[in-house]
Amino acid sequence: MSTHPVAEPLHDRVQALVEDILSGTAHFVVEVEVRGKPGSQSVSVYLDSDDALGVDELARISRELGFLLDTED
Repeated sequence: MSTHPVAEPLHDRVQALVEDILSGTAHFVVEVEVRGKPGSQSVSVYLDSDDALGVDELARISRELGFLLDTED
């Protein structure tokens, strides 16, 4: 029996991070896609909103998600 915690799948972790970032906004996650092999994976996050969702807001969300993923490794 392993005593090491099982890592949360990347898809689930990204979904949770994005939902935290979007908390309190009219934006919501439509889909999270993770492609590729560990170490060279690509993540796509598709969002929608009940309000306007412009390029500047998408860039802010992307930067924040990237920062959080980098700090978690």
